[in-house]
Amino acid sequence: MNRELNRFLFSLALLFTFLCVNSQNTLVYAKSFVKQNKILLRWVPSDRKVFDIAIKNGYKITRYTNEENVLSRPPVQTVTIAPYPLMDTLKWAMLIKNNESAIVAYKVIHGNKKKTTTPQELANEKMFYDMFLLSCDFDSEIAKASGLFFADSTISNTKKYTYKIEINNLPPAMKYTATTLEVNASVFSQNPTIKNLSAKFKSRTVKLKWKSVDYKNDFSAYNVERSLDSISFAKINLSPVILISSQFEKKKNLFIMMIQFQKQTQNIFIG
Repeated sequence: MNRELNRFLFSLALLFTFLCVNSQNTLVYAKSFVKQNKILLRWVPSDRKVFDIAIKNGYKITRYTNEENVLSRPPVQTVTIAPYPLMDTLKWAMLIKNNESAIVAYKVIHGNKKKTTTPQELANEKMFYDMFLLSCDFDSEIAKASGLFFADSTISNTKKYTYKIEINNLPPAMKYTATTLEVNASVFSQNPTIKNLSAKFKSRTVKLKWKSVDYKNDFSAYNVERSLDSISFAKINLSPVILISSQFEKKKNLFIMMIQFQKQTQNIFIG
């Protein structure tokens, strides 16, 4: 790390996301995160059809202990995870009060279900759905309210587990395969360190740059924190920083973030 970079120390608070690999008939894409006395599960439906039926029926999460690839019979735990119901106005109100992005989740889950017909209506519906999934990445409480997050606090960090995620009463016509996750609870999860972060200083302005494409399977967005003493850090971005590209920027894979120090304001340029 060069001398200029040492003048102002930055840490990137990385937001939890998931790995989505195209697989035919996969029910959901899921990822686990192991902590002390807890395993976090985060998943997204493979398509909108799965999402819509899961809103009605809920997901069934089954946990087995896994000893030398032999699963416990019967399973150790089975729970049903579903979005907050429409009538639970207090939970939704508190969630929206704490994070306005929850409005998108509420609209997608409980909004007007009229049939979309025009290309513009279909585009708007897709946009809201994509924004909804992104908001679940940014806030685990929104993911929980949407039925896409589960925290298992009944585990032992000395065991291995197998989780199966399926939908309750899945219609026979929907040919989807349940998703399974193998989790070694003795190995704590760690976010990978960003190794290609660089900074250039000029006229009280710092230009941060890192190659986000290298972490596309780990993070959906970033928080940037600043410190003058390497001890106390403060977040400087108002909302999570995401890589945005247009149809003319297919190869865009770098974050470039400009921060002005003299006024304690920031301008973000993504390129």
